Formats: sequence, C-alpha cells, structure tokens
Amino acid sequence: MMADHESLSGFASSDAIAIPDSHLRLVPFRASERAYAALAAIILEVHPEWARPASHLPYQDQSRPSYCAHERWFVVDGHRVVGAANCSHLVWAFNPQHFILNIGLAKGIPNRVWHAIHALIVDHISDFNPTKLVLIALANRPHEIEALSALGYAHKTTCPRSQLDVA
Repeated sequence: MMADHESLSGFASSDAIAIPDSHLRLVPFRASERAYAALAAIILEVHPEWARPASHLPYQDQSRPSYCAHERWFVVDGHRVVGAANCSHLVWAFNPQHFILNIGLAKGIPNRVWHAIHALIVDHISDFNPTKLVLIALANRPHEIEALSALGYAHKTTCPRSQLDVA
C-alpha cells in the first residue's frame, strides 16, 4: 500500500525535482511520523524481507554520526508515494568519498526512471567526488547496475540473496 502524498507533512512542492522522461518527482524526505509510516509501507512492498515498524526507522537517522552525510527522498507520482531513495556515507567504513545508494520503486516503474533517479542522486553527491558507490542491487535487479555503469562506475560484484533460518 503506497502512501498518499498529500497526507505526508513537511513536503514543499518547490523542493521537488522532476525526474527526466517521466511524470514522477523526487521529493526530499522530511522526518515526521507520517513520513516514516509511508517509508515503512514502501519498504514492506519493495523489500518485504527488510520490513519493520515505522517506529523503528527514526533510530537509524538519529544514531548516524554527524560527519556522515545522509539524504532520503520519496518518489512521487501525482499525490502517491511510489518509491523511496537514499544515499549516505558508509557508516561502518567511513570514507568521505564512499557512499551507499538504495532505491526502491513500486512494480511497473520503467527502467529508464531507475536510470534517471540514479543520475540525479549521483549528480547531487558530485561535490563529494565519490569514488565508490555501494549499491543494494540484487541479482534480480540488473537495471540498477546498468544505470550506474552508464554513469561511469565499474561493476565489481553482485550479491545473491541469502536466507538462513534458525535450526
């Protein structure tokens, strides 16, 4: 269930970035109870294995060291949130030029939109002169790897999804 854009507090249309070749917009995330609820709904739809209650999500933002840049956006179609994206310094192995990038979009969003969002985010962090992007791209989402390869990043590894159950 994707969230209704107008029900999310803190969004200003002047902050929105048009995503080229689409009618979608990239809107900066503004922390609020409703925004975290929308983010939890997106995670549940796109990455159900990583789903968690909305009340758990602010902890990540609040516990991030101040020297680690972190930004998150919603992908909005009219008044519906259809995805989310974030880009951050690697907290566990900080280097001012290394980032982790994650984009989650509802089913049916064309690959060209993925490419455009990757390009917007990479452009957004260009002042940091990024030399490494860690992408949460699973083997079943090759279009994400293609998007960053088209921007000049070399593909090094793809991680298959693993699941271990407690015996």
